[in-house]
Amino acid sequence: MNIGIIGIGNLGLNLLNFLSEQQHEIYVSDVDGDNVDVIRNSDIIFCCVNTNILPSNFLDITNVMAVVEDFGVSFEDEIPLYNKTFVICSTLNPGDTKKIMEILNPMNLKVCYLPLIVQSDNILSSLSNLKTIVVGSLDSEIINTITDLFQPSKNNKLNVISMTSKSAEIYRLAYSSYIHTKINFANFLGELMLNFGTSDETKLLLKSLGYDKSISDNNFNFGFGVGGPWVPTENRVLGQVSNDNKLEFVLPFVNEDFNLNHHQFIKKHFIKLNPDKTIPFVFNGIGYKDMSIDITESPKFELVSDFLKEGYTVYIVESDEFIRNKKVVKELIFDFNEKVKFFKQGTSPNGVYVNF
Repeated sequence: MNIGIIGIGNLGLNLLNFLSEQQHEIYVSDVDGDNVDVIRNSDIIFCCVNTNILPSNFLDITNVMAVVEDFGVSFEDEIPLYNKTFVICSTLNPGDTKKIMEILNPMNLKVCYLPLIVQSDNILSSLSNLKTIVVGSLDSEIINTITDLFQPSKNNKLNVISMTSKSAEIYRLAYSSYIHTKINFANFLGELMLNFGTSDETKLLLKSLGYDKSISDNNFNFGFGVGGPWVPTENRVLGQVSNDNKLEFVLPFVNEDFNLNHHQFIKKHFIKLNPDKTIPFVFNGIGYKDMSIDITESPKFELVSDFLKEGYTVYIVESDEFIRNKKVVKELIFDFNEKVKFFKQGTSPNGVYVNF
């Protein structure tokens, strides 16, 4: 199959690698590239461009609409579109896919929404081990095509659920908001255990709860808070969607508030442990979660910034890959560069370690 991928960021690049392993012919471009050429040569076109959050807490779909406009250019250039499928993987506001369908319907182009649930720092492995996939379309031909692409081996059973595009858009936001809630609850219990002087049994408590299948231990650990490129953003969008529909669903806003309060709790906890500002704080990684080098909305990175502002020196133990790209971090904390030192993994500098 000839496959196009528009948007070669983290998701698009890993989707390229995943589909290339199946011997498909792949055509790629970024949002400002030659998308018309990709459309011309492809049977199925994946849209993986970024949709950033607006001040209104809705998603800015400008990049997606730019791709939609390129389909219009293709149509005007008399490129046949009736046998092509446009698959939108970018996160959208509920109802956006339907609006896009209305624009593209005169071109006889098939359109669906595909909310891929993957780990942002391990996308290729996530794509290779999908257990469930939601397809925002009721078209059997689209469903079969998506199933064949994401279940290349019949030995790996893939649970494919089809629904309307609007329901699939809500599914994407709901997933992130639920994960946000679950992490918050684990962090609340961690705070409670600290206050009761039983923090040495926090992991045991959470593990015990996680044995119950109705809870499970996935995303259920005491830590620094919720971060990353997707979960916090999509939780905010769900809250705004709730407000916009005049529904009294406050959980997304409670999630946001608790995460901010938890950050202050953690900050005070470690400052209490280390009131002497001549002793540095030591971080084993500052990604938004363990083993990640992504600092998007990272609670640990926020702590680094806060400790520097309080007058502390900070040591950061990180992977070689992270240290090679530490310029990004240094630019974000430019005013405090002399108070930050980087160490390679495997080293143990002296100081107060910021971990649980």
